This record gives sequence, C-alpha cells and structure tokens, in this order.
Amino acid sequence: MLDHVGTFLCEAVASRELEFLKRLLFNGANPNAKNFDMRTPLHIAASEGLYPASVLLLEAGASVLSVDR
Repeated sequence: MLDHVGTFLCEAVASRELEFLKRLLFNGANPNAKNFDMRTPLHIAASEGLYPASVLLLEAGASVLSVDR
C-alpha cells in the first residue's frame, strides 16, 4: 500500500472527495492511518462536521479512540 496513506485519506476527507475516499477504503487503506500531524481521517471528518465521511470511516473500522499530537 502507499507509504502516505494517512495523508491521502485525510486529504480526501478534507476536500470532501467521498468517491475517492470510498475507493481508498475499498482497496484496503487503513482507516486509522495517520498523517504527519498524527491525525486520522476521522479526526478531520469530525472537526469539519462531515457526517457522510465519518460514517464511511466508521463502517470501515475507524477507531474513535485515536489520539492526535
């Protein structure tokens, strides 16, 4: 898989690219992967109020217990 999958997932969420996010998750991207700030895609979705992205991530196994820096 990609070395920076957390960054790709976070960027997909932040740019509201739900189809890209779905493809990444469907192809095995870890929904708990972190970006350079140690933030998960779920952190981004929750902080931006992006309910549809949050649901996708939770259904894919994202943890609600992840801690950022």
